[in-house]
Amino acid sequence: MPYPGRDHLSPQHKEIIDFVLGRYPDRDSIIIERGNIYISRSSLLDILGTGWVCSSHIDAYAYVLNSHKEKEGNNMISFLFVSSNHAYFKRCGKISHRLVDHITHDSFRVADAIMIPCHVASHWVLLVGNLKGRYWDFYDSLPNPMHRTSLRENIRFLHEDRSEVLPGDIIDWPIHVIEGLPTQDNDNDCGIFVMKYMEASLGKDQVDWKRHSSWPKEMPRIRAEIVAALLQTFQASLLISNGYSLSQ
Repeated sequence: MPYPGRDHLSPQHKEIIDFVLGRYPDRDSIIIERGNIYISRSSLLDILGTGWVCSSHIDAYAYVLNSHKEKEGNNMISFLFVSSNHAYFKRCGKISHRLVDHITHDSFRVADAIMIPCHVASHWVLLVGNLKGRYWDFYDSLPNPMHRTSLRENIRFLHEDRSEVLPGDIIDWPIHVIEGLPTQDNDNDCGIFVMKYMEASLGKDQVDWKRHSSWPKEMPRIRAEIVAALLQTFQASLLISNGYSLSQ
């Protein structure tokens, strides 16, 4: 099937996307399901095209990155991830603690960072807490001071549900705005940028953001590669049982 980034993918990734989408022809078929993550065929096609990103896409990609951490070992920092649904549930008065129950004394002790994607005024941004340095880094692909208005609230929500684990002053840690980031040149790539910021910030070396200045022009390829990574992770059993190698 045609999509903008198809010609930029490896033959294996093309085959994987074609195969899985072929197994789920109904637009409403759920292709990825894990916890609070639900991604349908039509939702994957949004990513393959130029559509908006939802919380399930970002949550699923965090799961992919964590899987990479398990394989890469010391090449990546350890991180805890907080779904944007957590703050949404808190604002709506819904039960929210289940979304952060994975943050325990043991997991916090070995983690280097906490990642919190935030949805602010229909725009995705990213907070990354440096647990050793005791500060927050803020990533915004469409820089605007208005996008920082609810950051402290999101941190406070997290502390309210995990106060027995997190340090009491985590709400007051300084927030550093990361400068020189690659930024979007349209209105619908912010979620993709958040996923790429997450991925880049997990390396142990300082990120040279100038090396990623071409991201806006490479969005079709990046979007398609994200879909391939999601399918390789969440449909691994189906792919392996049908003779696909997931080593690449």
